[in-house]
Amino acid sequence: MIDHIFAEWNTSNTPGCALGIMKDGQLIYAKGYGMANLEYDIPNSPSSVFRIASTSKQFTAACITLLVEQGKLSLDKTLKEIYQDFPDYSKKITIQHLLNHTSGLRDYLQISFLKGLGDNDFYQDKDIMKWLVNQSNLNFEPGDEFLYSNSGYWLLGQIVQETTGMNMADFAKKELFKPLGMSNTHFHNDHTKIVKNRASGYLPNSKDDKDGFQISMTTLEVIGDGGIFTTINDIKKWDDAFYDSSILSKKFWEMMTVQAVLNNGEVIPYASGLFIDKYKGLKTISHAGEYVGFTAELLRFPDEHCSIAIFTNIGDVRPTDMAYQVANILLKEKLEEDIKTLDTIKEGRKAATTKKKETNVNLTDYIGSYYSKELTVTYHFEVKNDRLFVQIEENEPVECTIAEIDAFSTKYGLVRFQKDEELVITGLELDSGRVKNLKFEKK
Repeated sequence: MIDHIFAEWNTSNTPGCALGIMKDGQLIYAKGYGMANLEYDIPNSPSSVFRIASTSKQFTAACITLLVEQGKLSLDKTLKEIYQDFPDYSKKITIQHLLNHTSGLRDYLQISFLKGLGDNDFYQDKDIMKWLVNQSNLNFEPGDEFLYSNSGYWLLGQIVQETTGMNMADFAKKELFKPLGMSNTHFHNDHTKIVKNRASGYLPNSKDDKDGFQISMTTLEVIGDGGIFTTINDIKKWDDAFYDSSILSKKFWEMMTVQAVLNNGEVIPYASGLFIDKYKGLKTISHAGEYVGFTAELLRFPDEHCSIAIFTNIGDVRPTDMAYQVANILLKEKLEEDIKTLDTIKEGRKAATTKKKETNVNLTDYIGSYYSKELTVTYHFEVKNDRLFVQIEENEPVECTIAEIDAFSTKYGLVRFQKDEELVITGLELDSGRVKNLKFEKK
């Protein structure tokens, strides 16, 4: 029954995934589906090394938690105390906020997108730090809201290095992976590093060959928000450590699984690199990941001593859905009937659609160039064939669709044009996913 869930990818001409089921300390089912490498016909297996994207965040959180446990770091320490170059708002941002995605920091991946950078563009840690320091505002006051931000976890990785004098990849190897025997796990901070048994990442071919695939990898060496390479066999050792306190203490896991509390007293599902939730009456501890040609899910049912790990090397597969399908089979007798659907558990709830407002708009009012000091980039608006387009520097223009008065939906987010008392347009603000209220001045 379980193999049926993965039947689509259990072929010799597609990428696929590796599955691991852990129950009561045993790896009771481990199997690869599809190919780790389509060029050399190498199949996926439990020993294939996958990039697990944001599922990595629990390992970054683990490094921070170890430093707190060792007395080398405090969760109350502020970002401003560590990095003086940040604006004054960083005096209110603590390490705890970074762990819980409640800092209000804008997401650096979204910033790179809004700067006009694509998946194949290369940048380094020093560039990300410059982008973040250059942000004059936050998405919200620290602690007021939860908004997933890769910036927070990238910064946590930098803080590990600032605290220990070691790159987090080296610190994690010394303090986590070596003690746990995870010999095939590492933070991938060198894209030239040879990784034995590495699975290649793929996406469906965007060209006419609908049945084909194209390689989807990255040369970025950024870690913290992602960057872990691991195997099903190794992740079993990480899962064992949750129940066995001989290496990672009970106190360590207690700190890792404390759910965040907002300023208004609301408890949210996110802890430290982990979502704490329930599925059909059973407690879950989990985290998914998605980046370039890889997706991942590590789903734990702690009270049942049961975990499901699915690592894929195809970027448009949703392993979270598969993991819960596996759980429905394994834990059938314990799961309660629940009117909630899986969609209420997963991050990224279905967005409400905005009804377009019919209005007589003079599109030429919005023509012009608008500069963002925070992005150090210019957006150009022009009208062609009675349609408004926006262009970032030399990138291809994209169309703007009327959303409401003086506001347009675009590929880059919701653009809200600003006017002075005489109704002359002076600038705009942009909301784009994990970046809010980004200001542009009209040139």
